[in-house]
Amino acid sequence: AEEERSAVENVARVLAQDVCDQVREVLAFELRTCKILPRDLAEKIARDIESVAGPFLLETKAFSTTDLVNLIPGLKEYALRALAKRPDLNEKVAFALASSGMEPSITSLLRNDRIELSERVCDKVVNRFSGNRRLMDHLGARANLPISIVERIVSHVSDHCRELMVEHYTVAADVAGKVADDSKIEVLWGQVRDASPAQV
Repeated sequence: AEEERSAVENVARVLAQDVCDQVREVLAFELRTCKILPRDLAEKIARDIESVAGPFLLETKAFSTTDLVNLIPGLKEYALRALAKRPDLNEKVAFALASSGMEPSITSLLRNDRIELSERVCDKVVNRFSGNRRLMDHLGARANLPISIVERIVSHVSDHCRELMVEHYTVAADVAGKVADDSKIEVLWGQVRDASPAQV
């Protein structure tokens, strides 16, 4: 009944503010499968400490796609990391994560092989983290990349990852080799450009 639900929700709101972490952890764990939660209560849990927010965000269905997209920019990195591991991420939420997350949550997103990453999501990751070889290797290790993304990151991944990409995506070996050689020349030029003749 509506009156009973209202009373229970008010009790849950009080528990969500308890000073004891364990109380909030148990509350969040028990509420993670509830499909209907007051928005303020769900957000309070999502913004809590890692042990409270993490398990809740991994499973909750209380947020719509729009709710999550709006919530993501204000969440802590550990909360974003939990969201990135979900098997039911849609494109809009994945793009919001790619736009706001830092290396830990982006790593979780790229290693989540239960979802397909759109070209738009991959583009956002490459635009933000092309200089991070670890993340580019995680991206390059995915089995379902658009070929345009493969071509963009082939010069940003490790030699081992490049070999796997050439084999998996049938990137022409001479193209990959030229990209690799060009990258090495750029690095060498960066080292000697300002060097004195003696240093050279």
